[in-house]
Amino acid sequence: MAETKYQSDMSVFGENAPFPLTVALSEEERLRTHAAKRQEAIVALGRRAVAPPTLPILLHDAAALLAEMFDAEYSGVAEALPDGKTLRRQLMRRDDSDEPTPCDAEATTLDGNASLGAYALELAHPVVVANLVEETRFTDLFLRRHGIASAVAIPLRLRGEAFGALGAYSVRPGHFGKDDVLFMESIGHLIATTIGRCRAEDELARERKLSEGVLGVVDALVLILDRQWRIVHVNRACQSITGFAAAEIEGRPIWDVFVVQEANGWVRTLMDRCHESRKPVEYESVLQTKHSARRRIAWRYQTVLDSEGAVSSIVATGIDITERCDLQKRLDVKEREAMAAKKELAEWKETQRQASEALAEMPEIVPFSAMPTPLNAERRQRPRRSYPYAQRIAPIIKGELPKEQDFEAVECNDIAAGGFSFFATHPPVSDAIVVALGTPPKVTYLTAQVAHITRQTRNGRRMYLIGCSYTGRIHY
Repeated sequence: MAETKYQSDMSVFGENAPFPLTVALSEEERLRTHAAKRQEAIVALGRRAVAPPTLPILLHDAAALLAEMFDAEYSGVAEALPDGKTLRRQLMRRDDSDEPTPCDAEATTLDGNASLGAYALELAHPVVVANLVEETRFTDLFLRRHGIASAVAIPLRLRGEAFGALGAYSVRPGHFGKDDVLFMESIGHLIATTIGRCRAEDELARERKLSEGVLGVVDALVLILDRQWRIVHVNRACQSITGFAAAEIEGRPIWDVFVVQEANGWVRTLMDRCHESRKPVEYESVLQTKHSARRRIAWRYQTVLDSEGAVSSIVATGIDITERCDLQKRLDVKEREAMAAKKELAEWKETQRQASEALAEMPEIVPFSAMPTPLNAERRQRPRRSYPYAQRIAPIIKGELPKEQDFEAVECNDIAAGGFSFFATHPPVSDAIVVALGTPPKVTYLTAQVAHITRQTRNGRRMYLIGCSYTGRIHY
């Protein structure tokens, strides 16, 4: 077996070493030492790639490492420019201290016939050249004018995208062998992965900055929640409307911050339904601000899935409809007033007509006197609108929204923008209910809170008149 001798480091003993140390290495030991040095080089470069400097510096360091490991006189870097047509090349020469010094540069095309780097990118595989002058696969005059005779190049590609190539060059023909390819591929994969990761991080940072900029000018409330419904991010409009700074609420579950106590149960039920079905959920509820003011918000929750189809986050958007609801209430009041006035006018006209007919039939004119007002007459100037129709209700038990089969029909008494009343043979089992107003397919589901219960006798039966106030709207 062939042996190799080398002089050990005499600095261990100093100048007064008793005798020179000579160690004989077998070929097997030499190969193991050679492989260990290459492994150490990969580890060192990998550590640097974890938190890399600027990409040009990382590329030059990797190329210089190749030249050092192969004992080559030159190293080179080729970068594919964003135009998709140009390859920018730079050649470095190792000096006496093994430091690479730039010695030449050029810009060429990505045509595989024009250079070694372009050919390696086109081939998507390491390329070893034994004699550059006799090479027929491509012509590289840039390398030949520096007296380079043999070369090796590794393409930097990731998921079909070409970043460039690294190369090591020697003025000695046949300097590189096929055994060097595996080491080059390890370096190439490491650098290509690092470039891809850095570009992805830069793109993500740009998208995040753009998203934050867009969310900052949106008037709607926008909250990013994690899969446990904890607040991760809120936009400027949310902070302005709710009065909470981002630092005060981030990391807290959304129902601990914005949902009023009486709606907590059914809102969490809707959230769980959104999580399970992966479909958007929309509803209206009252939001309590930091200063205890109440705002009515139309919410929409949308899940965001990861690459494996699991829920990674939830985007909650809300529109403040408080003013719109207040306006609707005022319009409802004016509508009721107009209808009441119209009814009073019609009744007055009917009374006048009947009085005129009665007076016309009398032989003598009898002075007319107004009848006294009964003691139990309605004294409200603006009564609720009569609504003698059968509708369906169901209780909310322990915060759980009722199912479709839980609804039962009741006879409504009256209705208004803020609530309604109905007759029942027994008091409700829960203070919170859901009422289904309308007829299929146009049905509106509203949540309501029982405000009062009055026992009455109706058509000879003991009944209960139950008055309720609306608290929100849900969608089934």
